[in-house]
Amino acid sequence: MDASKVEYGSDFKFKVLTDDHYHIEEVKVNQVSLTAVDGVYTISNVTSNVEVSLTAKIDTNSVRFEGEGFEVNPVTGYSQDNIEYGSDFKFKLTVKEHFHIVSIRLGNVDLTPDSDGVYTISNIIALTTVNVVTEEDSYKLTLPSGEHYTIELENPNMDLNTVGYSKAVKFKVIANAHYEITSVKLNGTTLVADQDGYYTVKEQTSDAIIAIETAAAKYSITFNSNGGSLVPTQTIEYGQDVTRPSDPTREGDEYYESYTFDG
Repeated sequence: MDASKVEYGSDFKFKVLTDDHYHIEEVKVNQVSLTAVDGVYTISNVTSNVEVSLTAKIDTNSVRFEGEGFEVNPVTGYSQDNIEYGSDFKFKLTVKEHFHIVSIRLGNVDLTPDSDGVYTISNIIALTTVNVVTEEDSYKLTLPSGEHYTIELENPNMDLNTVGYSKAVKFKVIANAHYEITSVKLNGTTLVADQDGYYTVKEQTSDAIIAIETAAAKYSITFNSNGGSLVPTQTIEYGQDVTRPSDPTREGDEYYESYTFDG
């Protein structure tokens, strides 16, 4: 039907075909919106000249992100859900505190940020999916080995070379016989054991080192002379020789030893 020759009172039917990657946003007849049925628009009972206005817009697409522990921040002027066909999308990623990015991939292609930390996806012509892999920050925990104690981990299978920031490493320090633990320090800061005897290390932002100090148990030895005055008490460490006091001044005096252990 010729749009310029519509008989009085007749209907006029038409379709609208757009260029590739465009779509019809709105069709109006004399400023009133017209809706298509099965792709066909109908102007009924044409009795005078009719003005049809069309609004076409370019197709848009969106970018979807898969993964956890991050936030997408589109660069000013860019929208994640309203990207014109063939256009680019620029964005930054903010990673959850104490996490870092392992990889950002578009299909099988790694995305790399520019010097300002901006990632760019070019020529978007369909729904696009970006896979983001993040990982919790980790650190190395070094435990010492000493001849006067042993360390017992609550979880002996934990890899101390890569300890996750939020994971807790718990351990006991068991002194050998006749020794005692005098201090347990983490990077120079004293640790205190809990009620079960465990020391805890967690939330470290750099490699950590445990230092343990021990001391030999100490004993007090008292010498008493039979009928004489008390000889001063000696305090010695385990394995140390005892110095014998001077002989008594009175003939016939005898010594016997009594040991009091305070270590």
